[in-house]
Amino acid sequence: MPDGLLFARICAELVGVDLNACDRETFHKITHEALPLVCLGRPHPWKRPGEIEKEIDGIVGDVRRLRRRIQSLDGYAMGIARREANRPERELAMQGIVDAVGDEEKMRLAVEKLTACEKPQDQWVDFAALRHLDALEASLIAPAERAIARAGEGTGRPKNLDAYEVAFAAARAFQNITGTRPTYWNGGSTPFSRMLKRLYTEIGIEAHTRKPFEWAMSKLPPLE
Repeated sequence: MPDGLLFARICAELVGVDLNACDRETFHKITHEALPLVCLGRPHPWKRPGEIEKEIDGIVGDVRRLRRRIQSLDGYAMGIARREANRPERELAMQGIVDAVGDEEKMRLAVEKLTACEKPQDQWVDFAALRHLDALEASLIAPAERAIARAGEGTGRPKNLDAYEVAFAAARAFQNITGTRPTYWNGGSTPFSRMLKRLYTEIGIEAHTRKPFEWAMSKLPPLE
């Protein structure tokens, strides 16, 4: 993973600024513009989507098998475990019923509290485990789908999203730092094309720069 300051140095080179010797205002401006590039440099895009999908599917299968094992636990034993888990709340509710004798409204509220003790509680081991397993499965699937989509071009794969996002962040930083629009020339290099190629190299993106550049320019706001 590249050093975060490296991206700031790449941006600083556009205007011939030495980050080690520039004034505080210039330093903050350049590092601020480079921050999106730093974020895009982490994490590195996954390179083997097929293997990742297979591994995630295996983990999800394990999670579901564990869920079924928890759901098939002996009901009587689990009932005792649940009562023990929220014993303080149950005892407090029972005491409330004793204290409410003779007062209809207090008795109604005390019974409601006791009834609530029968509803799923975070202290119930099985309920908490199932809830966390559901969250775990969702947390595995959603990021995996996003990461797989960023795996680059290939048969049945979408375009390299990292290449496009880095191109846009670089174009925006270039425009904000230099006050000029980025340019790209197929027949040779420009300051921006050199910057973009270097960023791709440092981040580990394997893609041509032309199409990402064109897309970035279509999204870049005009100069004020």
